Amino acid sequence: MFGLHVPSSNLIQMPPLCLLRDLLRERRRRHGFTYDTLARVSGVSRRTIVSLEKGDSTGSLETWYRLSRALHVGFDELFRITASLALTAVSAPAMNAVMTEV
Repeated sequence: MFGLHVPSSNLIQMPPLCLLRDLLRERRRRHGFTYDTLARVSGVSRRTIVSLEKGDSTGSLETWYRLSRALHVGFDELFRITASLALTAVSAPAMNAVMTEV
């Protein structure tokens, strides 16, 4: 009866998992971290990191938060980057289709 209304623009949208996975791999390599190093720095198990990169696991918000801190990426930035990549991936083919029709 007395529900709390939260505007949809304030909600965190979960980006496609494949983009999070790719960003994790790219940032880990950029920092020169092995799985073991990232596990030690982040407090996330090596097994979980491997699972995330392979796409076998989605991970919890806490896991992504710990990884983002270890990789020096703001938690909100992590989701903003991947959401932006998702929009680019969707927009590019759509734009190409429009350009070829003209």
